[in-house]
Amino acid sequence: MMNLYLSKKEFDIHAVYNALAMIDSYFSRLEHLLVLSLPFVKSNQSYDMKKFIGEIWSKKYVEVLGLKGEAKRIFDELNTIKERYRNTFAHGGFEKKGHSFHFHLENYGAIPATMSDYKNSVHFRSTPLDKKKFQQICKLLDDLDNFFSENFESVWMFCLSGLDLIMDNKSLSLMLYKAMDLEIFEDWLENENERLCNYINADY
Repeated sequence: MMNLYLSKKEFDIHAVYNALAMIDSYFSRLEHLLVLSLPFVKSNQSYDMKKFIGEIWSKKYVEVLGLKGEAKRIFDELNTIKERYRNTFAHGGFEKKGHSFHFHLENYGAIPATMSDYKNSVHFRSTPLDKKKFQQICKLLDDLDNFFSENFESVWMFCLSGLDLIMDNKSLSLMLYKAMDLEIFEDWLENENERLCNYINADY
């Protein structure tokens, strides 16, 4: 029984470290993905790329994906894990609006329980995450990847290609034109990658 308990505690401890690193990395990747997406979703509209890059992640998300249906659900849940885990532990364990004040019991000391009516606060046992919560975070990040790949196929293909986004009018117009047909776009991406590799290796 004790071995089972210790094994579960070890999983929870690793879940905390992995989840915090994973959330930080994912939000960084998400912002990069949203920037690369902008020319595709705004192909017939004017936009200010420099200004867009400087926006916070949530504004980028809304601009590119909108807030309807599945996009809204994912956005709300991302906001929750960002506030509950990433922001809390990136700022010394303190949440906003006094949600992180703890209390002391005489003769016992600090009690790891949050005095808050904020339902989304981190609630500690001996660790702030368990297996179920860790799996929920993983599923949410997978849900967003799947949403992108299913609803923004050309964007997803471009991001997976590893190519840089070239913003001059001629290059951008050509890319967007090729992206209108996914099979043609796939061939174009392969050719561009091969051309880039040849250039890098001075294999002209």
